[in-house]
Amino acid sequence: MPIDKLLSDLTVHYRDRGFPESALSHLQSTIRRKFDRASDSLVFRGDLILERKIEVLLDHFHPCDCSAVPKGKIADADAILAFSFGYRNRTHGSGGVESRLPGLNNRALAEIAVQVKGSLKLPLFTQFEIADAIDDYTDGVADYTTPREDMGKIQAIKYFLDHQKVKRDRMFKKVAVVAHQHHIGRCLILLREDFAIQAYPYGKRYSAYDPRECQARVTSARECIISDFVSMAARAKSKPPGGRSGK
Repeated sequence: MPIDKLLSDLTVHYRDRGFPESALSHLQSTIRRKFDRASDSLVFRGDLILERKIEVLLDHFHPCDCSAVPKGKIADADAILAFSFGYRNRTHGSGGVESRLPGLNNRALAEIAVQVKGSLKLPLFTQFEIADAIDDYTDGVADYTTPREDMGKIQAIKYFLDHQKVKRDRMFKKVAVVAHQHHIGRCLILLREDFAIQAYPYGKRYSAYDPRECQARVTSARECIISDFVSMAARAKSKPPGGRSGK
């Protein structure tokens, strides 16, 4: 059955990305619950919204090697791109004024990003949550930081590209990527498929979660895998006649 083929593809894809077996089982059971047999579609409602026919999702989730590459493969890269993973809020005083904190996830990623910069001697581009953690917890510095606003990864990449084009009058051809172990696969796919950039993981892997993060999707592997699947599935396009689905 097509649903079984999809589940097989998803298991390979997310296992490649380092998700634990408990998260894979949770994804499989969720997919089966969300399968509407009458329309042959997956239907999510609520905080996560998705409606896609199974045939559209087939061949959309491919193996995704997220292993860190050797230094020699990335030494000629243009830059290091570091992507954030959630944030915390802290309330101050009786007035309840909130301030945004990097959180444990971004603190760990900031330390890795600084180590990678020291190893590769390349410019470091970061989302602002990681830049804040670099300032607070390390002796390093980011060479470019996105504006202090909520944004998805595609928007962050566009900011990175715009800065590179203005400052260096050229676009990225190859980059090293720092991100959470379970998020780096998505970052690689976006860079490669949407922007035609050679993107490679480099540095230590971080796969822990912080239950005090404000965004539910970064508090556990079970939450993350469902959110990631919905986002990735939303990218799937209807197949042209006789062709494969778009990305």
